[in-house]
Amino acid sequence: MKITPEIIHALQKSIDHHGNVTQFAKSLGIAHSTVLFWLSGKTTEINGRIWAQKLRPELTPFLEEESALPSGMFPYLAGEPRGEYTRTARQDIRERIPVIPQDRIAGLDVTIEPVSDFVERIAPGGTFVFAAPLKDSYFAVEFTTPLLPFKLAMLIASGEYPRQGDVILAKIREKERIVVGRFFKEDDSLTIELLFSPEREVLTWNFREHPGYLCWLFPIVEIQSDLRGEL
Repeated sequence: MKITPEIIHALQKSIDHHGNVTQFAKSLGIAHSTVLFWLSGKTTEINGRIWAQKLRPELTPFLEEESALPSGMFPYLAGEPRGEYTRTARQDIRERIPVIPQDRIAGLDVTIEPVSDFVERIAPGGTFVFAAPLKDSYFAVEFTTPLLPFKLAMLIASGEYPRQGDVILAKIREKERIVVGRFFKEDDSLTIELLFSPEREVLTWNFREHPGYLCWLFPIVEIQSDLRGEL
């Protein structure tokens, strides 16, 4: 069963009805990581047995809500999917991506676990839609700061190296500190000019003399504000 925009929309509405991805997956007897792969686009098809026995009965009420709209025609509700349904271009929709809560990202240790494995086993705080095209290595993190009255959702480019002046998310070994700032490199010196810091703090160190100062560092592709508190 090919995953289409209508299924993603109905799936998200059903998840909201249950409260979160974990509760939705538990109710249907499906691994929560499987649901995350559907939402993020890592999996583009649903096992036929799971669709027929578990997912379709759950999503049908939400799909029927859409079919009542003038622009909503879903003939696959009455039987098997038809051609116009299965031909939906997946690349034409904006994907929802799971967001890791800020208080859990500090647990990432890239020396003992791949980022993808960490993201899969950490229950998300919600999902978010970004404008930038998604890659398999990307993940998202929520971020809060006393300087802003709302949360930020950050799209992180795991597996990519930062360029001069890029905004990055980094973990500093001292106090397990998570920081956001602009990245600069000159010879053997690394500098992070912290954002969201009222003191305009700047971190500079020689990465050859102090190789353990930095745990990990990833470029931030996009930052969105969560003005409605939907994370």
